[in-house]
Amino acid sequence: MAGARFPRFFDLPREIRDQVLWFLVTTDQSLHLASSASQPPLNLLLAHPFLHESVCRLFFTTNKFTSSGVPELLDVPAKTLRRIRQLRVAAVLRQRPLETLVASLSDAVLNGGLRVLELHIPPPNAFEHDPQLPEGMCRSLVHLLKDPYLESARLWIDFNHRAAWCRFHPGARCPHTLRDDRELPGLRGGVVPGPIEVDLGLLAERYGDNERLKMMVV
Repeated sequence: MAGARFPRFFDLPREIRDQVLWFLVTTDQSLHLASSASQPPLNLLLAHPFLHESVCRLFFTTNKFTSSGVPELLDVPAKTLRRIRQLRVAAVLRQRPLETLVASLSDAVLNGGLRVLELHIPPPNAFEHDPQLPEGMCRSLVHLLKDPYLESARLWIDFNHRAAWCRFHPGARCPHTLRDDRELPGLRGGVVPGPIEVDLGLLAERYGDNERLKMMVV
């Protein structure tokens, strides 16, 4: 009936409430951590204290979230980050930002519910002339992504990347590395190819703690 109301929603069994709320709070689109709280479905969390309690668990465990990096993550309370189950983050290979990123995400894994994690390494800029990968930072990445509490962990590099990454992704004689003249070959013809996945097993063989990795789920 049009305009009908059901004022006793919270009297329903929890299983039925969750089925109804699931359709209201879940989306196939990734949710950005910087999204406004006034936008749906976030606004439901602010509608009523009881509704917040019921919705919060579903909202953070069933949706996929994305972050553009460290500055944005620092604005997210640790309690909120620990509730998220699936997260994709842009990770810049510079020491201080990466250390902060790894610390925040490790806390969300060990002390929270983060179980599905993807990191995306953007292309190097004109100021990053070192063709080698920073060893300490790669060890930090392996330490994070091979955590046994993670059910799924993936590392992506940009189509245009340092040549040092090529040993860790499929395909011989990769033509997509950044050249000395800083040319981005992937941008020719206006086509921007997708990212390339790094083989975490190969990365762990090079930068991981072998004794520690024996205790982990590969």
